[in-house]
Amino acid sequence: MFGINRIAYEDVQHYRRFLMTTFRHFGAGRESFENKVAAESEILRLEVSKLQGKNTDLHLFLNSATTNVICSVVYGRHYEYDDTQFIHLMDLVDRFLVTSGEGGSENTFPIFASLFPSKAKRELNAIQATIREYLSNIIEEHRENFDSERINDFVDAYLREQSLQSDSVADVHSFVHDENMRGHLFTLFLASGHTTAVTIYWGILYLLANPDIQSSLQSELDSVVGRTRFPRISDKVNLPYTHAVIQEIYRMSSPVPLSLLHVVSDDTTIGPYSVPKGATVVSNIWAIHRDPQLWKDPDEFRPERFIESPDNVSEVIPFSVGRRKCPVEALAQAMVFLFLTHLLHQFKFVNHEGSSQLSLHGEFGTVYKPVAFLACALERSLDDYKKDD
Repeated sequence: MFGINRIAYEDVQHYRRFLMTTFRHFGAGRESFENKVAAESEILRLEVSKLQGKNTDLHLFLNSATTNVICSVVYGRHYEYDDTQFIHLMDLVDRFLVTSGEGGSENTFPIFASLFPSKAKRELNAIQATIREYLSNIIEEHRENFDSERINDFVDAYLREQSLQSDSVADVHSFVHDENMRGHLFTLFLASGHTTAVTIYWGILYLLANPDIQSSLQSELDSVVGRTRFPRISDKVNLPYTHAVIQEIYRMSSPVPLSLLHVVSDDTTIGPYSVPKGATVVSNIWAIHRDPQLWKDPDEFRPERFIESPDNVSEVIPFSVGRRKCPVEALAQAMVFLFLTHLLHQFKFVNHEGSSQLSLHGEFGTVYKPVAFLACALERSLDDYKKDD
């Protein structure tokens, strides 16, 4: 699996502090990040407007928008939506997620992959090699122009960390390998780019299937935000129904149904089970989100459950839980909120074939995404606003 090299235990805490500090500096909670998402939302709005209400699969548009934000934060680059290199990069990431989900026994018993590599494994290796070369070129471009006094993005921050530990860069126990950097760059594409787009894609699907919920959400946006500006993160506290809808999207979609693999650090007991030190464990997020003991009518899309019982939000764990949960959770949540509310502020989503024709089943893989569907994005006129009010 393309990812991050093993890190010595003594480096783990330093490593995570570095990552969290860097993400906070460039990510959610900072006005500069929100402005980047807002600017990209405007580009997305213009691209969707060009469709003029045509029934369209919006996944590529959403993926372009979220991935562009990540590219901007990670290595300071923005792509046009029709840029061939950009489209190729997104295709590689899409294919990686599909292929890595086909590993089966190879993921559980890695020795199988080396002894008897499957067609999927060979394809995965080819994708990894292409992505590794792409990311290596980005790192080298930054290294050639590196200025420790001007840290503009994640790659710059990583290179500065390398310069501060230059005496140990070649040491296998140092966490600032270029290979680790490549792993983190790719993880950012997956965790914040692709999965965010898939979450918004699910959101549009559920709102197509539940037009009354979509209308109620838009009425709240119009009442709280108004018509003279776009929603901002600071509005979230005054948008309880919108927040409930987004939580229900996370719960129902579970875009990453199984969390990343983790290793148990000490012998422990969970209920009647003894888990030995060194065991590999994985959280079944899908099962938790659909557990009938936690949720009444778990297969029903019903945002009101979070207004009736607001404490249930703690049971929604799309980014896993604990100290090893996704480190870019805040960044991904900010993008989901801003992109989704900006789109719903400007467009009404309908399906000409009727909601009864929509499939709410997804395709399982590393990321759980909807079966491709078509939607019409109709620009909301002033008359529409008055009707919604």
